[in-house]
Amino acid sequence: MAVASHSITAIYGGSSNFAGSTSSTLTQTVNQASTTTVLASSWNPSATGSTVTFTATVSAAAPGTGTPTGNVTFKDNGVTLGSGTLNAGVASFGTSSLAIGTHPISAVYGGAASFAGSTSNVVSQSVTSQVVHVQAAAAHSPVHPVAIGAPLVEAFTVTNTGPDTTNATLTISFSGKFVLGPVTDTTGTGCSGTGPITCDLGTLAAGGQGSSSTVTVTLIPLVGHSITLQAVVATGVANLSNNTANDSVSVTFRPRAR
Repeated sequence: MAVASHSITAIYGGSSNFAGSTSSTLTQTVNQASTTTVLASSWNPSATGSTVTFTATVSAAAPGTGTPTGNVTFKDNGVTLGSGTLNAGVASFGTSSLAIGTHPISAVYGGAASFAGSTSNVVSQSVTSQVVHVQAAAAHSPVHPVAIGAPLVEAFTVTNTGPDTTNATLTISFSGKFVLGPVTDTTGTGCSGTGPITCDLGTLAAGGQGSSSTVTVTLIPLVGHSITLQAVVATGVANLSNNTANDSVSVTFRPRAR
């Protein structure tokens, strides 16, 4: 029955021994089904400038049945951010405009002909500086000890495994006696300097989308003493707990006389 007041009567048609009759009118009221709205965030905390998606799931509350339809309005501390249309009871809205800070996000279901509106739980959305997970890894060839006068190839790979694109610079410093050979990088505008060496790696995409760059350094050891290389990658953004924007990797090897 539709949402409304219905006047219900029962009519008896009679029989051979009994006359027909009509009952008194019963007023039957059918109300909208109550609903519940549950709100979730795609990732929290999120990074400033990055898109976070809020998803609202609207369900009929017992004894009501069916799947609610209509629109959901998403609000930040009561101020409308945007809206989404329910599809199979689910509506989503994405935004990249949230400022750094904490935002009380709620979703308001406006109701429909058969379903009453409802307001979701509040999601405390934390927005921070860009979240980056930049790490450096080193490997050299051949394995140490390396012969004096023999080329040593050192490769530093910088990877952005975080959710945000970031610009990165790699600085490589040395200690020991050696001749510096070619220095190459796979991304960016190149490397400069002889000690330390600074490499502009350019833009590293978010994790899994071409997010690595490798800098290769060739050294020729001159004496039988240890040589240490240290690479520091910097992104120029704030570090967060459990997120490292600067990572140092040191590789020490001892040249071996031939």
